[in-house]
Amino acid sequence: MLGRANYVALVGGGKNPKFPTNKVVVQARLSRSQILVALLNSVSLYAFSSPPKKVSSFETADNPSGLCCLGAKIVAFPGRTPGQVQIVEIGTGNVSIIPAHSSPLKAMTLSPNGEILATASEI
Repeated sequence: MLGRANYVALVGGGKNPKFPTNKVVVQARLSRSQILVALLNSVSLYAFSSPPKKVSSFETADNPSGLCCLGAKIVAFPGRTPGQVQIVEIGTGNVSIIPAHSSPLKAMTLSPNGEILATASEI
C-alpha cells in the first residue's frame, strides 16, 4: 500500500458484491499516518498504530460512492444533509460545514497541497 505496511484496505461493491453491503468498506483513503474510511452513512479516521486507533467518527448523508478526501491537515466528506460538505481540521478537530449544493454530492477531490476542495452534484 504505502511502501512497507502490515495493513490491508478492503474496498468492495459492484453489481454482485462478495460481501454484504453492511460489512464492506465503501471507500478508504490512506496516508503514511492515517486511514480515512467511508461507509454508507459515516466516515471514520484512524491513526496507524498497532492496532489502528480510531481518532474520530462522523455521520454523513447517504454516501453510496464513498466520497471522502484525506489531506495532510484536513479531511473532507459529505455533511449530514445532502449537498453539504463537512471539513475537519485533523490537528484541532475544528469542523466547518459548507452548504455547497442543493442536491447530493457526486464527486469530491482535494488539491495535492490541501488548499482547494472541488465538488460536483447531480444537478
